[in-house]
Amino acid sequence: MRKRRLAIAIASGAILLLLGRAFVFLYTDFVWYESLGAAPLWREKALDQLLIFTGGFTGAFLFAYLNLSAVRHSIISLVLPRRIANVEFAEAVPIRLFDATALGIAALIALATTAALPPWTDLARLHTGARFGESDPYHQLDLAFYTSWLPLEMRLHTWLIVVVTTVTLVVVGLYALTPSLRWSDGALRVSGYVRRHFGVLCAVLLLMVAWRFRLESYALLSEGSGPAGAFTAVDDRFVLPWYVGLVIITVAAAAVVGWSMWSGQATIAFGVLTLVLLLIAGVQLWRPIAVGRAGPDAAYESTRRAFTARAFAPTGSDTADQLVADSLPAAADRSVAAAESRALIAPGASGYVVVSGIGRGVVAPSVASVFSRLAHAWREQDGRVLRLDRPGDPRIVRVRDLYDRVHRLGPVFSVLEEHDALFHMDTLYWVVPVYSSSHFYPLSERRQIADTARTYFREAGRAYVHSVSGRVTFVPSDTGDPLANAWRRRFPSLFRSRVQTAAWRRELTPLPRPVLPLPAEADDTEFHSTVRRLYLRMQEALARSDLTAFGQAFDSLGIVLRDRPR
Repeated sequence: MRKRRLAIAIASGAILLLLGRAFVFLYTDFVWYESLGAAPLWREKALDQLLIFTGGFTGAFLFAYLNLSAVRHSIISLVLPRRIANVEFAEAVPIRLFDATALGIAALIALATTAALPPWTDLARLHTGARFGESDPYHQLDLAFYTSWLPLEMRLHTWLIVVVTTVTLVVVGLYALTPSLRWSDGALRVSGYVRRHFGVLCAVLLLMVAWRFRLESYALLSEGSGPAGAFTAVDDRFVLPWYVGLVIITVAAAAVVGWSMWSGQATIAFGVLTLVLLLIAGVQLWRPIAVGRAGPDAAYESTRRAFTARAFAPTGSDTADQLVADSLPAAADRSVAAAESRALIAPGASGYVVVSGIGRGVVAPSVASVFSRLAHAWREQDGRVLRLDRPGDPRIVRVRDLYDRVHRLGPVFSVLEEHDALFHMDTLYWVVPVYSSSHFYPLSERRQIADTARTYFREAGRAYVHSVSGRVTFVPSDTGDPLANAWRRRFPSLFRSRVQTAAWRRELTPLPRPVLPLPAEADDTEFHSTVRRLYLRMQEALARSDLTAFGQAFDSLGIVLRDRPR
């Protein structure tokens, strides 16, 4: 009894620790997103992760438990020898123990297979409701089906294959431990109960194959038989109809195999399975031969060029890019290196930094309360966070890597490791382009971009990241990308329009500019704007404990106040 209580206490403590750590991650993630004005994005992420995990876990658990329960019902009783002192006797294992074991194994299978579930970003991309307003000429589906729905369905199919295969292997292994499935006299002996169960599993696996052929019929438009995945005349006239036919054949085969195994006609089931495998192998062997003999078709090539032109639309360049190109590289590099040494956010930056909250321009979670310190200390596995002694409102800056920060706030976009470094006055901004991309956009040329094959790649916008405060502002490109527009409509607080930021972007330069005295004709609006900018710069300098930058901003403010027109 004492050992059982100790085991229960240890298990309960482990569960509490796991739940506590999960809560800490949720809380610290929420306050991080909230500090950046992206609380709606955190709610979308949390809801999508919850839907995917609970749906996947429940589906896998039910499927596994139904099959394990069937195995359990094949066991009438299990008698184990027991011995007390010198007395030997047989004791039957309680049925409720079998049920509890089936529940436990089903839960373990469901938990293990959640690793194969789709990422939450696939569901978030679907929730945006993007529409291209254009259909493909073969399936007559809006192109958003290929960029938003097809990736999610592909990953769901892969997850379900993992679940069905895992459960099948476990079921076969459990039956092998019983007399219902054994090797005897040089032959495999299978009871009628096990045969019917195997028949159902074979039918399910065939349905999975049929589902795969359905998905392949859609993916064929972006992964054709021609060069660079070109969709050819052979694909249109032969391969695509074959995929549709194979869907029908495998669904019918699943019904026949299930019926024949259930009724004891194993020969029929074996013959149907052999025929299906021969058909699949024949199509795969015949396809490259037919493609090699077919010549180019001008109509298909013309369609491919048109879709490729829209999938890889050129993007315009901002004034800042021209300024970088026209600047002196050595001087710009020195200025960026000097500013980067004081930056909180930079490419490759890691760990966390706690700064004084005197400069409230830093967008980061506050660790002024004991609860917040405890949560962040637990997350970072660093007790030093608990011993903070900072004046004002201390804040913890996490996710300091430039590309990681941008990707977390634009998770449906592709973020390549490329950036520009520009200055607004003497404040360093990182400019990171983000792209809408897809592997399944139909009828387009497949291109290798950053070690990834893509059939759709367009600049969605640019992220402007303040190197000290950490604030990220997305400015959409003017390419009319439907995927980026849909994401922008769903999370408008993360974006600022090109019109709103036009004047500010024109002021970005590759070299820092000192603050000059205001001209005599300057009005009150310009004066107040300059004073506010210098005041914020002083706050930022205090936040990072940079007295040199604070002194420069203070001197500049003194020049502006001294020379203000009376």
